[in-house]
Amino acid sequence: MFLNGLREVAKGLQSLLFPEICIVCEREYVEVCDQCITPWRSSPKKFTINSLQIHAAVPYGNEVSGVVLKAKEDGLRIAQKLLADALTRSIISWGEGVDLKSCVLVPIPSSKKAIRRRGGSFLHPILQISTNELKRRGFRSIEWKELLKHRRSVLDQSQLNFEQRKSNLNNAFQMIRNDREIKAITNKKIILIDDVVTSGATLLSAESTLRERKMTVLGAATACASAHHLLIR
Repeated sequence: MFLNGLREVAKGLQSLLFPEICIVCEREYVEVCDQCITPWRSSPKKFTINSLQIHAAVPYGNEVSGVVLKAKEDGLRIAQKLLADALTRSIISWGEGVDLKSCVLVPIPSSKKAIRRRGGSFLHPILQISTNELKRRGFRSIEWKELLKHRRSVLDQSQLNFEQRKSNLNNAFQMIRNDREIKAITNKKIILIDDVVTSGATLLSAESTLRERKMTVLGAATACASAHHLLIR
């Protein structure tokens, strides 16, 4: 909380001294220029990884990854808002075939190391922006719950292939709720939430942990996905 407060003060002072500049190309004096905003306006698409259905909106590439990094490591509000808007569209796309009133959103947890470095889970404020917008749009009963935490340390996945990622994340998560709390939401259907999906190994590991506790996992909603997942089929 203290670190987050310092970041907000720093951002406030910066906005007094410097005009807003496009967070992607840094060429125009706007938060995000018309050219750089284009990929963030993509419509959600559906795809499956090992039978897990995933809805994602934005193709993940170099420029998009820069925005994600600014949301994760800098807590930049406009970057968080872009991710939240994309996530909101992905969640709403689930509502085309599912009653979202019967669902609970479950975020993929950050590692303990990342939480210490950032002063909290970077996904929580993004998910809160998203659920606030969903409620404004009429999904008033929508809610999210933290159900998972990391059971053990995992390796950085950026240089691992799919099989290595699966092995790295095998049995990586555990439930943080007691049996009574879990029983209270067993009639709910779960939609997993993450910022980016690449191989899908993280989502598959989280799905496995929840299913072991007899919970119904519909699939996942993410803001971004590797471009090959979002190809028109």
